[in-house]
Amino acid sequence: MFIVVDSLHLIFTAAFCCLLWTVQLLVYPQFLEVKGNDFANYHANHMRRMMPLVAVIFLGEGSMATISFAIFFQHQAALQSASVLLFAINTLLTFLLFVPLHRNLQMARTDSQLRSLVRLNWLRTLCSSARLFVVLLAITGE
Repeated sequence: MFIVVDSLHLIFTAAFCCLLWTVQLLVYPQFLEVKGNDFANYHANHMRRMMPLVAVIFLGEGSMATISFAIFFQHQAALQSASVLLFAINTLLTFLLFVPLHRNLQMARTDSQLRSLVRLNWLRTLCSSARLFVVLLAITGE
């Protein structure tokens, strides 16, 4: 059973990390290229297409972080705590900063907001990368 938990935990964590790197390096910078009245439609389509993918990965990652914490905390308190803390930070960043930013962008696109989106997303991208490193350490027993 532990190999299944570890494998799913790694898969969902790596998927979210890769998704954030893709968003950071490709998706958000591309927003700057869409000008004028085209942006609202472009952004709405982006959100409609991304939400199911993000939701599945995010729920999977959160579920596996919780399950791993419950199973392995006794033997890996520091790593499991770090993993859950990094997931919680990303969750808070997403709902407190990025959901409102996307809502504002949908109503009125500004270059300033788009640059903030790219700049602030480094926090989530690096946090997710650190979490992937922690999960790898936990799985390999280091």
